[in-house]
Amino acid sequence: MPLFSSPMGPMGLLQGTLMYVGSLLTYVFDKVQNSGVPPLIGGIVLSFVAVVTGMFSVLILAIITTPKSKVD
Repeated sequence: MPLFSSPMGPMGLLQGTLMYVGSLLTYVFDKVQNSGVPPLIGGIVLSFVAVVTGMFSVLILAIITTPKSKVD
């Protein structure tokens, strides 16, 4: 089976991670909603945290994958 079609390849692992994060956010939202926080406020806060975390992840990935310049 080719690497990119494999469930354990990079795309399969990315899909699994996204599904896990989505279910985790749903669980956290339910807990926040059951604690008495209005759903709108809980959704806004969780969305803000998700966007900041995503931006931070992209920034770290860009820093890690940027080729280093060779100094002679």
